[in-house]
Amino acid sequence: MPSFQAKIANKFARTFIRPHFATAPDINALRNWVIRLDKIFAQIPRHTDVTELEMGIVPSKKICGNQSTDENVILYFHGGAFCFEMPNLHTTLVARLSQITGAIGYLPNYRLAPEHPFPAAPKDCFAAYQWLLEHGYKSHQISLIGDSAGGGLV
Repeated sequence: MPSFQAKIANKFARTFIRPHFATAPDINALRNWVIRLDKIFAQIPRHTDVTELEMGIVPSKKICGNQSTDENVILYFHGGAFCFEMPNLHTTLVARLSQITGAIGYLPNYRLAPEHPFPAAPKDCFAAYQWLLEHGYKSHQISLIGDSAGGGLV
C-alpha cells in the first residue's frame, strides 16, 4: 500500500509532469522545463560545502555535509531517464545523505542521451569510480547509490 506522500507524488506526476512529456516539441524544451521545476523544489541544506571538480573526464560535484569525513564516500548516479538532470534536487539529496552518514558525496554529471548514446553514461560512471580508486579510496569505502536511471548505472 503506497504511503500518503507517495500518493501525492504520483498525483502530482500524473497531473503536471506526464502532460509535458507528451507534448514537448523537443528534448531541449523538456530539459528547460525540468530545470525550472528543479529550481522551485530543491534547496541545498545549510552547512553544506559543494565544490565543482572533474572526476577524470567527468564534470562532477563534491558535496560535504557539516559532519563529513573522508573515511567513506558516496558515489551517486542521478536519475532522469538518461536524458535529464536535476542538479539542485540531486545535490540536495546527496547533501542530506552526506549529513546523515558522515560520508563525502560525489555527484558525477554523466553525458546524456540522445546527444551521447549508450555506452556514454556507463563509461562516465565507471571513470568516476576509477577516479575515486586512483585518489586512494578502497572499494569497501565507496557506496554506489542511484535513483531511477542512476540505479541502473549502479
